[in-house]
Amino acid sequence: MLGRGIFSDDNAYNSAINSLKKLFQELGNSIEVRLYDKGQLHAKMIIVDKVAVIQGSLNLTKAALTSNVETAYAVIDPEEVRRYAEDFDKLWNEAIAVKSPEDLKPRQ
Repeated sequence: MLGRGIFSDDNAYNSAINSLKKLFQELGNSIEVRLYDKGQLHAKMIIVDKVAVIQGSLNLTKAALTSNVETAYAVIDPEEVRRYAEDFDKLWNEAIAVKSPEDLKPRQ
């Protein structure tokens, strides 16, 4: 498993479907994705092997990584990383599994 990701049912829903199609084509069963439908999930967080967390304003897009002005910070304190991982797992467990982009219907 390369990774897990959660997105929410917000104004980026349709663009998320297109991104998911690309991810599933490239990575297939190496990723798990879930839809968080209990509110807008705006947080951007990357947990690396449960030893570090990167959190900030950036989306994982080319513009965010190359030209936008973004902020991010890294956390390596084991106790803080554990708390972030617990928060992620709570959201993960509340979210709906997405087995393929076809599970999601574009919105008007």
